Amino acid sequence: MKAPTFIAGTLATAIVFLASAYWLSGSFWYSVAATLVVLVVVQVGYFCYVLIMSAQEHRRRSSAEQPEPQVGERGIKES
Repeated sequence: MKAPTFIAGTLATAIVFLASAYWLSGSFWYSVAATLVVLVVVQVGYFCYVLIMSAQEHRRRSSAEQPEPQVGERGIKES
């Protein structure tokens, strides 16, 4: 996901959440605080997503670089 797409989606989510929290609670400051909490949760989730994707890519590249063991290597008996 590209940064502008992520920022636009996060901003849209924050605006919708702020409006709905204000509509439900009637308190502007409560809505702002709740929106900030939601933004932190979204950011932590995005960080975890990027971390998991990087680890998977690292594992995939590591396994692709290692050649398969040949017959006679690493204790594999030749017939």
